[in-house]
Amino acid sequence: MPVIHPNTLFHFTRTLTNLESILRDGLRFSYCFEEFANGHGIALPMVCFCDIPLLRTPQHRKRYGNYMVGLSKDFFRQKTDFQLNPVMYRYSLLVQSMGVDYFKTQVEMIENSFLYAMKFYLDIRNYTELVNKNGFEKVLGNNEELRHKKDQILLAKANMLYFLAFSKLYATKKDGKRINNYDECEWRYIYPSIDTNNHDEEMWKLDIDKTKFEEDKTELNKQLWKKDDSLIILNKDICKSISFIVVRTDKQIEKMIKFIRNTKTIFGNRITQEEKDIIISKITSFESIETNY
Repeated sequence: MPVIHPNTLFHFTRTLTNLESILRDGLRFSYCFEEFANGHGIALPMVCFCDIPLLRTPQHRKRYGNYMVGLSKDFFRQKTDFQLNPVMYRYSLLVQSMGVDYFKTQVEMIENSFLYAMKFYLDIRNYTELVNKNGFEKVLGNNEELRHKKDQILLAKANMLYFLAFSKLYATKKDGKRINNYDECEWRYIYPSIDTNNHDEEMWKLDIDKTKFEEDKTELNKQLWKKDDSLIILNKDICKSISFIVVRTDKQIEKMIKFIRNTKTIFGNRITQEEKDIIISKITSFESIETNY
C-alpha cells in the first residue's frame, strides 16, 4: 500500500549552499507572516516542513527548492511536546477571519484572556477582597487551588495562541493564481516553546500588517539569530535522526559526500568518521528518485 504520510519531515531549500549550511549548523528559525484578514495577520519565528511522499513533491519543489533534508518524526517527538504540529487548515467561514476588525478583536480577547479569566475566578470564589488586601502573589503562594487554576488559565491562553500559530487558510491567491495550501501537508516547528523559561510572547507579532512585516523582517530575524537556541540542532542519535539528504542531480551527490567528509560538525555537533559514513549513505538525488521509483 502506498505511503500517505512518511515517518519523516522534509525541509526544502533552494540552493546546495543552503543545504550545506543546514547540515553543518542546524535549521535556523526565521520569521514568517501568516495572513488572517485583508493583509493583516501574525508573524512569528518558525521552521516549516512537509510530509509529502517524495515522489509527489515536484510541484512543492517548484515553490521551495530542489534540495532537502529529512528528519525523523520520532526525533521531534523526543525533542518537544509543544513546538511541533501539523498545520490546521481553515476552510469553513466560521473558522476564517471575517475582516480586520474581527481579527483584531480575536487577538485582543486572547491577549487579555488571562486577566479576564483570573478576575472572574477570583470573584466567584470570593478571593477578590483577600487579594486586594494582601496582594495576588502572597495569596497565590498560600493557596494550592489558586495556583492550579492560574496554571490552567495560562495553558488555555497558550492553546489559543498556538491555534493561531498552527493555522493557515485552505487556499490563497498569488498573482491571480489559486494556491491550494492544503496540498502542502505543512508542519511547523514554532519558536519559542511554552515549556521553556525562554518563552516570550513579545517575539510573536500577533497583529501586524504585511507591509509592516516586510519592513521589519530583516531586523526581527537579526535579533532572533542572536539567541543561543535560534537553531534546531541534533544533540544525540544524529544518524537515526537524519533520514534523507537529497540534492537536485546525481552529479551533485559526489560534492555532498565530500562536504560531509570534510565538515567538522553535522547539525551543530562533532561526529565521528563512522557516523559520517552512515549519514553519507542517506544521500540521494531527486533525479535518481524520479527515474528509479
